[in-house]
Amino acid sequence: MSGRANDLNVHLGKEKSAALGSEEQAARGANVQYVVFSVADQHFGLRLEHVLEVQPIVGMSAATGAATGVIGIVDLRGEIVPAVDLAVLLGVPSAEKTLDTPMVFATFCGEVIALVVDAVEDVFDLSAAQVREVPHSYPLSALMESVARLDKNLVYMLSAEQLFRCLSVVA
Repeated sequence: MSGRANDLNVHLGKEKSAALGSEEQAARGANVQYVVFSVADQHFGLRLEHVLEVQPIVGMSAATGAATGVIGIVDLRGEIVPAVDLAVLLGVPSAEKTLDTPMVFATFCGEVIALVVDAVEDVFDLSAAQVREVPHSYPLSALMESVARLDKNLVYMLSAEQLFRCLSVVA
């Protein structure tokens, strides 16, 4: 994973500058870039503009009394960051964590969290034609901004704002 994480971080760095202003692009119908990852055999995405980096899981300290899904805290170059097992937060089976388990460091409104996921796929460009509204009957629709089809898979696009609010990281 460490080689894959480094490759993806280089890719993220190259793609990041192209993603700036993607909310404006989305409003105009242009492609928006997402980092796609899997949790319990389901695929999820987060807008590239909200992803700082991807790295293998690191040692963490327990987070006593934390919000649902928060499994610890990690030190990201001097910044203390909550680590969230996305499977627990989403209410799906959580896989065993190994040294190859990836963490997606996400940011919103100046705050940072580490999302512990099963695997990171890649960065994908999605057009407005590929993206659909999440049905309100879907139990996790409050955390999603859209759903898209990539190849044979449905990918649920997480809303960074709702994800951070759910964890009480931002007001």
